[in-house]
Amino acid sequence: MEFEIIDLGLIDYDSAWKLQDEYANEIAEGKRKPTLLLLEHSHVYTFGRKGNAENLLWDEYQLKEKGIPTFWVDRGGDVTYHGPGQLVGYPLIPLGKLDHENKISNVDYIRYIRNLEKMIIGVVVQYGIASGQFNGKTGVWIQADVHSRCLRCKPEDKQ
Repeated sequence: MEFEIIDLGLIDYDSAWKLQDEYANEIAEGKRKPTLLLLEHSHVYTFGRKGNAENLLWDEYQLKEKGIPTFWVDRGGDVTYHGPGQLVGYPLIPLGKLDHENKISNVDYIRYIRNLEKMIIGVVVQYGIASGQFNGKTGVWIQADVHSRCLRCKPEDKQ
């Protein structure tokens, strides 16, 4: 499968969300190749379908004071932080064929996500970065003391 890879740099969540929606529609219509968006978000908290505002430790006033927006999105999960320095990849690829109701059936989304995580772990290990998965959590997790074990970090980065 041929991919287009686009590095968007630092972009606010709302703009990236709208771009993903636009590109996903174009891909579904066959007007665009599958696309991987690489980016960093400005500070933002998102709430997924299982989101609960009580799980965010700051209230609306504190968020507004810090200039951090929140978005409720149609993805899984609870509350997620994104911000500068955190590389985010959004693979926009068809995972199956649309049925007569414009829905993709028989796709194991959780398995797809776990396989993506394993692939990312395989890539970052090539850079000497220890990472892994946590049962019940989505994402690739890097230990807080990663620099002490980083094989390719410069000595000044290990402090």
